Amino acid sequence: MCRCGYKAVSTGGVWGTMSSKSSVLRFKQNRVFALLGIGGVGLLLLLGGVIGGISFLFPSCSFVVLLKKILYKGIRRCAGVHKVVVRGSICKEGVFAVSNHISYLDIVLLGEQAPYVFIAKEEVKNWPLVGWIAKKFGTIFIKRTLRGIHNGQTRIKKTIQQNKAVLVFAEGTTGNGIVTEPFYHAFFELHPEVKIQPISICYTEVNGFPALSWVRRYLSWIGNVALFPHLFKCGGWRSLTVVIIFHPPFTAGSSRKLSAARSVSSVRAGISQSLKMQDFLFLNSLSKAL
Repeated sequence: MCRCGYKAVSTGGVWGTMSSKSSVLRFKQNRVFALLGIGGVGLLLLLGGVIGGISFLFPSCSFVVLLKKILYKGIRRCAGVHKVVVRGSICKEGVFAVSNHISYLDIVLLGEQAPYVFIAKEEVKNWPLVGWIAKKFGTIFIKRTLRGIHNGQTRIKKTIQQNKAVLVFAEGTTGNGIVTEPFYHAFFELHPEVKIQPISICYTEVNGFPALSWVRRYLSWIGNVALFPHLFKCGGWRSLTVVIIFHPPFTAGSSRKLSAARSVSSVRAGISQSLKMQDFLFLNSLSKAL
C-alpha cells in the first residue's frame, strides 16, 4: 500500500538575510544543546529497550508501531533534526526499499515514516543496548560480504512475503550525502514481482543556511568516528533540515544488475534535485532581502 503526499514535519528554519558574519559563525555549534541532546538520546534509548521488549512480545500490535514512531521522532529531534520534508508516495507493505546512507540517523528518519524492517551489518548485534533494541525490533543482520548478503536473502524474501516493508542501505557503507556509491547487486536477488522503492536522503540546511560541503563532513558518519562524539557534533547545531524523496516503485524483474542500477540512478537524481531546489530557494530569498 502506498500513501501519497507531500508533508513537512515541524516548521521553522527561516533563511534570514546575509550579514557580515562569517560562514563559520553561521554554522556555530552550541555545546549546551549538544549535551542536552545526548542526554535526551540516552534516556530515549532506555525507553527503546522497554519498547523493544513489548515489540518482541506483540510484534504486530498497532500500538507498538506508534511507540516506535514516537521513539524515532524523539531521537531525531534530540539529534538536532528539527525539520523533515517528505516528498513522494510511501509504500509500507510488501516492498523492498533501498536508500543512500549518511549516518545512523537515517534509520531514525526512515523508521519514523514507515514500519520498516531494517537490514544491518552483523556487528550491530553486539553493540550495547542498541544491538539488543535492534534485535527486538526485528532487524535482519547480515555479514558485509557477498556470501553474507546471499545468505541473508532467504530471510529478506520471507519478510517481504509476510507483506512487510524491508529497507537496506545498499551502498554497504556510509557516504557524504552527495556522492552515492554503486549499490551491491547481491541485495537485489528478489522475486521478479517484488516492488522496489528507491529513497533519497539529503541534508539541505544547517541553522537555516544551505549545508556547505565542509559542514557535511560533520553530518556524515564516515570512518572510525565514535557514535557519541559524532552525535555531539550533530546535536550542537540549532536546526538541521532533511529532505526525503520516496521515488515511484518498480518491479524487480529478473536482472539484479538492472534493478541496482535503476535504484541508484533514482537516488542520485533525487539528491541532485534536493540540492538544486535548496540553492534556488536560498538565492530567491536572498534576492528578496536585497
